[in-house]
Amino acid sequence: MIYKDQKNVAFNKTTNGSTAAETEVVRFNQLAEEWRKPRGAFKVVHAFNATRVEKLVQELPYIFSRQSVFNQPLTGLTLLDVGCGAGIANEPISKLGAKITAIDASERNILIARQHAEKSGLAINYQRKLPEDIAASGETFDVVISLEVVEHVANADAFLKILSSLIKPGSAIVIGTINRTPISFIKAIDFLKQVAN
Repeated sequence: MIYKDQKNVAFNKTTNGSTAAETEVVRFNQLAEEWRKPRGAFKVVHAFNATRVEKLVQELPYIFSRQSVFNQPLTGLTLLDVGCGAGIANEPISKLGAKITAIDASERNILIARQHAEKSGLAINYQRKLPEDIAASGETFDVVISLEVVEHVANADAFLKILSSLIKPGSAIVIGTINRTPISFIKAIDFLKQVAN
């Protein structure tokens, strides 16, 4: 199947066994320019992203016993960001020295992420791919992150199984999503009210 985004850029879309939800790809293509606007459509993501990235920056070196005083404690490690959007989470992590590959189903997200990384002088390998495309290549990574993505995929079980196949033995996988408990729901509403003001 061929899908054309709002700018009529055509690309092939997997139809059998794809983890991508076509409606979500269309939606994120349409919102792609919003990623870099702190008060735009993704302002909620921006609001909690700084805390989340700070935690990852602290914990990833610890997980790999590299919490020394080195400026780039993740040098020599590979990281895959699945559903990277426009790169607002992986750019700060790239400064720790990891070799980063970042993928997204939205071609517009990838174009914006590449442009921002180039302007910032960051060597991040952005690709418009699905995790099953990476799995088919046989490539594995020291760290796989997927933040606020699992709730947007067509098949969460298949998605998580594919992600687990992408990590090397003894490596780390980080999945971020809002918890589906009543308390988390109430906290999310309170947080959204604060961000809206």
